[in-house]
Amino acid sequence: MASLLKDSGLTWYQIAWALLPFGLVGVGGVLGGACGLAAAAVNLKVMQGARASVQKYLLCFAISVAAAAAWFVLATIVFAAMG
Repeated sequence: MASLLKDSGLTWYQIAWALLPFGLVGVGGVLGGACGLAAAAVNLKVMQGARASVQKYLLCFAISVAAAAAWFVLATIVFAAMG
């Protein structure tokens, strides 16, 4: 994975911003990891895109918030189903 990120053409701070959703792993376990992984993958594609820098960061922020919301909804459904 490190070599893939190195070859991405992104700076370290762009990579760090794109990978922020991985923080859901610590909070949400497997469900958080799945949401975080999906969001991080989308964020990396956004960062490699041709948008203006501010747009990239705002879009990545929105994707990260959406991932956290998705995790919350999924976790609520799972806990409700467990009784």
